[in-house]
Amino acid sequence: MDSARLTRRKQKTPRSSAISNNKIKLDPIKPIHGTWRQLQLELAKKRMGSSKPSETLISRSLLDFSETHVDTSEMGLSRMHRQFSSENNIDALGVNRHRISSHKIGFIYPQSIVIGPNNLYKSWSCQITMSYRFDPTLPPVLQNSRRDEVTIFQVVNNGFSWIVFKGFLKMNDTFTFKSQRSRDDRFCLRLEINGSLDTTISACCEHPYRHGGRIDDGDSSFWIKTVEKYVSCTKCKESVDLPLEELDDEKMSVDSSSVSDESEVEEDQPVDKSSTISTQVLEISKKKVEPSEPLTDHKMRPLKDKSDDDESALLKYINDSMQQALSKPKSSKIIPSRSIGNLENFTILYIDQNKIQDLNLLRSTINFIRTVNDTHTLQTLLTTIIDERLIVIITLDQAQTTLPELQQHKCIQFIYLLSKEKHSPKWINNYNKIIGIYPDINSIHNHLIKTLADVSFRMIPMEITSKESTTDLQFNYCHLLKETILCQDDESDLKKDMLTFCRLHYANNQEELDQIDTFEKSFIETESIQWYTRHCFLTKILSRAFRTQEIDLLFKMRYFIQSLHKQIQSIANKEPITIYTILDIGQEIIEKFQNNINGLVIFHSFLPATLERPCQNNDKQQCLIFSIKLSSNCAANIEQLRSSDCKIDVLINLNTIFRIVSIDKETNTVNLESVSQDDSHFQQLTEPLRKEITQAVVILQISKLLLETNHYWECDYLTELIYQDKSFENDGTLLASLAASHHLLGNANVVNKDNEGARYQFFKSLRAFHLFLPPYHSMLSSSYNNIGSMFYQDDHHESAIKFHEIALQCQLKASNPDMNAVATYSSNIGAVYIDQKNYTEAIKYLKRAVIIREKMSMDGDTRPLISLFQKISSCFWHTGNAKEALDYYKKTLKLQLELPNPLPHPLSVTYYNLSTAYARLGDYKDAVDCAEKSVEYLKMVPEKHLELKENQAQLEIVRQKLWLKQVLSV
Repeated sequence: MDSARLTRRKQKTPRSSAISNNKIKLDPIKPIHGTWRQLQLELAKKRMGSSKPSETLISRSLLDFSETHVDTSEMGLSRMHRQFSSENNIDALGVNRHRISSHKIGFIYPQSIVIGPNNLYKSWSCQITMSYRFDPTLPPVLQNSRRDEVTIFQVVNNGFSWIVFKGFLKMNDTFTFKSQRSRDDRFCLRLEINGSLDTTISACCEHPYRHGGRIDDGDSSFWIKTVEKYVSCTKCKESVDLPLEELDDEKMSVDSSSVSDESEVEEDQPVDKSSTISTQVLEISKKKVEPSEPLTDHKMRPLKDKSDDDESALLKYINDSMQQALSKPKSSKIIPSRSIGNLENFTILYIDQNKIQDLNLLRSTINFIRTVNDTHTLQTLLTTIIDERLIVIITLDQAQTTLPELQQHKCIQFIYLLSKEKHSPKWINNYNKIIGIYPDINSIHNHLIKTLADVSFRMIPMEITSKESTTDLQFNYCHLLKETILCQDDESDLKKDMLTFCRLHYANNQEELDQIDTFEKSFIETESIQWYTRHCFLTKILSRAFRTQEIDLLFKMRYFIQSLHKQIQSIANKEPITIYTILDIGQEIIEKFQNNINGLVIFHSFLPATLERPCQNNDKQQCLIFSIKLSSNCAANIEQLRSSDCKIDVLINLNTIFRIVSIDKETNTVNLESVSQDDSHFQQLTEPLRKEITQAVVILQISKLLLETNHYWECDYLTELIYQDKSFENDGTLLASLAASHHLLGNANVVNKDNEGARYQFFKSLRAFHLFLPPYHSMLSSSYNNIGSMFYQDDHHESAIKFHEIALQCQLKASNPDMNAVATYSSNIGAVYIDQKNYTEAIKYLKRAVIIREKMSMDGDTRPLISLFQKISSCFWHTGNAKEALDYYKKTLKLQLELPNPLPHPLSVTYYNLSTAYARLGDYKDAVDCAEKSVEYLKMVPEKHLELKENQAQLEIVRQKLWLKQVLSV
């Protein structure tokens, strides 16, 4: 009787648990210059017609893109016991190792916002009734009295949106609005509460919601009650079901058997100790190898040939799966939603319970204005604000009861009191944020014009690191983000993108729109300083962008940032000078300066300064004076270039680094000196990460920087913004970079065992690729493959097989298939079949992978072949074919022994399997020899291995069988 041990299956652990130590590499993307834009237009035209793009056009790839092949065959074998984990470890690049929430983000950023559906062609209208759901977590008092501002936007395919409902609602209120879309648009709504995104709805039409019920993500504060007078789309009219069941909601069956190491084993239980392979997320090869002879049908072609009809159905399946996966986005609560027009440092908050004055006069100074007329809404608003700084306008009559609430919120910058009274009541002195009493809005406006620019220039954050520090993630992020924003990006029309973005947010501000038009018509780089020192849209947006480091603001404004940087460089002072600046600083920053003498400091923004030491007025804000010794080429004297109402003498460039020399507590002065970019301490801090993130395309470099510095949600937010604003729609290079960024995000999810999140990002990558590549282009194979691998990890086996087959088809249809990819995808399909216990099909695909890899130049690395031999032997063992299993165990052992430094444990496993196979075939002499070697190799492991007793037991059993056979033969 064979002594056999069951496959070591852990008790229902997450399938991604085996990939936690693996790393993911995405090779740099290299943009193609010259005629690439013309090529993309030709591709786009062909995609619009019935004919497929010619192979000659497709073969002119825009990228040197070594595809990210997630090897399902390796990932899935976490179900079997582990083997040679240290040998099969691929050296690759890691991405974003911080812990990431499993929530997905689905942010839709509108191109513009208008009241009502302008220019809708053949508008279809239906009436939707919703309820604002009851929240049991709120105290009973708030449940009955709290009113929230609810805004519902309708979003169409081109990114435009409009408001279909806006009002204040209490819990359990019911409201009705009209959904209006064109026949070509999906049914998309964005639902906001108090300016923050609650959820989004995205479906083919209103038909799926005809019966009402909860919104898809289940976390929404809204409930659909009725949908009336809707018009179904063609798909819903035909009632065409998806090829598979609901992929995201239904788990497919999994073999639940799990046996502990101590379980007894029946005689016929098949054993394959070689089945377990050290998990690898990627199988990467930069070489494309041509086979030495033509590949025959049985070697290369998929087992199920696809006719044109099958191909059409498969493409429909891809699109349906992608739409389904992307139709249930969840927004991250880490990235707050920002309302249209709200991209400056300050927001006007006007509080008046009686009447609302005309505040349009203030828009030339502060664009975004909120009005509140009840205390509950005010409380809700103040608790949800994160990055805004509020300038409150309130009547003197209401102030005394409201000021205690306002005073305790840090987001309140100033308070203006409206009253015709000339004498101030004494109680005003108790509130240090009150500027004074003003008779009307016009007088407040005049005061803001005089003071707001200076206040903004004093709100510049900084990063400080000690002289002993060798790593500082936030310091690195701040500086390398500035470096990346300054990188030239010749593939984009940065000026056009910036002005489109600005016009969107200043749509209701005619004065700023006029400034934008003037800038577009007349701006030249030598006027950058003059524009920056003018109190206009540029300065106001950049002031907030640098203060908050909101990634979309910095990304969209980089055209002007680069122009200003260049002008400062061109006229920089050639001699050392000492300049001064004064900034509003909190006590914790003062303590940091005191504790980090000789450390480094960088400022988030261009730093304004004066040649004369400023007077420290009796401001209500705590502030520090900086005395800075500047070396040459760090700053420019702008006295002759600045705007007439500006008081700045010197503008220090964005990428300047400083060392803390000393601090004078008596005068509240910090003494700094500029240091070179070649400073050893600075290089030690920044160079490792700089090398890690450097890419040829800016969006890809920003994505890598964000992920490497634990800014996952910022990266997802930015990539979704870029996709939604359509600015890259006709640019293949940048769309490919966007797709690659989603690959990076998906890889980060894989590392953090979030398979659903990874699948979501890989679908987004596919979505970007589909905008400029045909569906079966070879570049898309890695996306299809990775989606299949994520389906596999979540036990959606049929979906996994389909996407792996699509990935394989992409390579087989290519003029020059990537042999490494073909072998990987074949192996992946085999691995899924192994999990389904369909060993016959698995063997066919695995043998194909073996044929390909044996023809490839392995460069001495035979580990992929070892992995395939082990899986094939496992399949033969499970089908009861011990003889074939034995042959592949021998092939495995041969390659293992040829490795430069074979490890003892993998050899012990293979010898154990050889012993069981020999025993099954009745060859007990060889079974004993192999069992003895298995024990010997296991004893070489530094620590006593848990399998040693079992291997010794196997040895004793086959020895007894050999002795009994010898006795019976006498």
